[in-house]
Amino acid sequence: MKIRGLMISVVIAAVVLPGTANAASDGTNGTCGAVPTQSECVIATDQFPGGRLFVDADLVRGWPFGNYRATWEVWDSQGPTGCKREIWSDDPAGSWTCEGIRGGYVSLSINKMSPDFAHLGLRW
Repeated sequence: MKIRGLMISVVIAAVVLPGTANAASDGTNGTCGAVPTQSECVIATDQFPGGRLFVDADLVRGWPFGNYRATWEVWDSQGPTGCKREIWSDDPAGSWTCEGIRGGYVSLSINKMSPDFAHLGLRW
């Protein structure tokens, strides 16, 4: 009986999980390094279909003077979307959701201190 229950669970997972994974399967990501001129990190795409956008951000702090605040912001072809968040450099990696974003070109930017690394992602 346990084997049959396990097999049913595996079949359900095989049917349900691929649909869930496809919900946010497209996007773009990037990393900005420690180069001093990279105090602002930007990634962009012109392939966003519009609607719900998932933002991933992580700062890897190398700055010797302690924790600091940074702000990420999403822009589209018409300017700022209103989707932005202030995070601390010592915060763990995070993901946020932006709703009602226009389709087409979108970008994600974050200000950071050098020599920190910024890891950014946009998913939909």
